[in-house]
Amino acid sequence: MENQKQILVVFTGGTICTTIKNGEMDTDSRVSVALLDFYKNSNSYCKDKVQLVKGENFNILSENMTVCKWNKLIDYFQNILKNDFDYDGIIVAHGTDTLAYTTAMFSILLKGISVPVVFVSSNNPIMNEDGTKNPLANGVENFKSAVERIYKGLPAGVYATYENTEDNKMYLHKGENLIQCAIYDDNFYSRDVVDITNLENVEFSKSEPNNINIPIVNMGEKRLIDCILKINPYVGLNYNMYNLENVKAVLHSTYHSGTSCVEKTEEQNDYSENSILYFIDKCAEKNIPFYYSPSKRGEQQTVYASIPFIENHIANSQKAHFCYGNTEELVYCKLLYAYSVDLPQDEICELLNN
Repeated sequence: MENQKQILVVFTGGTICTTIKNGEMDTDSRVSVALLDFYKNSNSYCKDKVQLVKGENFNILSENMTVCKWNKLIDYFQNILKNDFDYDGIIVAHGTDTLAYTTAMFSILLKGISVPVVFVSSNNPIMNEDGTKNPLANGVENFKSAVERIYKGLPAGVYATYENTEDNKMYLHKGENLIQCAIYDDNFYSRDVVDITNLENVEFSKSEPNNINIPIVNMGEKRLIDCILKINPYVGLNYNMYNLENVKAVLHSTYHSGTSCVEKTEEQNDYSENSILYFIDKCAEKNIPFYYSPSKRGEQQTVYASIPFIENHIANSQKAHFCYGNTEELVYCKLLYAYSVDLPQDEICELLNN
């Protein structure tokens, strides 16, 4: 059919690619075909105006995503982008557990791509064991929405479409802004999210893609490596428990108010291995950069008294790098990319500030 838009559909795995067997969900190669069939049998206004091209099926449960498996996705994307790429968009079926991390990483790697890349997932398996459609799953609707947004002219970039169960509204998220679901919750949130339940009411801003200098192509033979230690604070955290072997940088997250345990209330007070200051010292001894996110600095900000101790602490001529404004997932992915490909420090700072 003339004027059909071609959309490549890649299946990483996750709930959207699973069926239930003996009370357990696991990936099932039949589901990739079923997802396309369910869409073709839906009420989508553009189902006869698009050609869905079935891409690779990786069969990865979302919780089993690793840096090594991200590298397999990088190999795949590098290959399709180098070889006469002629698609109007890409849809990636992915599980919910690590969706925010993968959309964050690929928003970095695919920055400048010439087409929209939309990640879709599901709160439940889309197919029953007998092959019928599961009415409790939102995966087919999420997929349908992705197809329709690409057809309507979604600007180039990395996105996720997801229907929240709390209000049954369909939302469009920028991949770099998506945050993890809460435990046992079926709702995704992000900054600048757009309600796209009514397609005709949505206007998309234009972008200026550049598919020549996108990072995933320029990586060449380089790949991501497990080199970032990410730490979440909790009561009783003892920093002596951490081994810093093979760590290129540390990302330390915060409590909700941007704080962590410093123990100190006065400059002359001592601190123990429960203090973040102790761990900053430990990292500095090994010349490991220390990043603190998300937290505002004390300058021109009203912050808790613990923050200046972290901000001003100097160990081995090294201070903590404060990061604010990006999601925790995105900061981690930026650092993982930067230290995997050995970006110079000034380029790392530029990457974190963009």
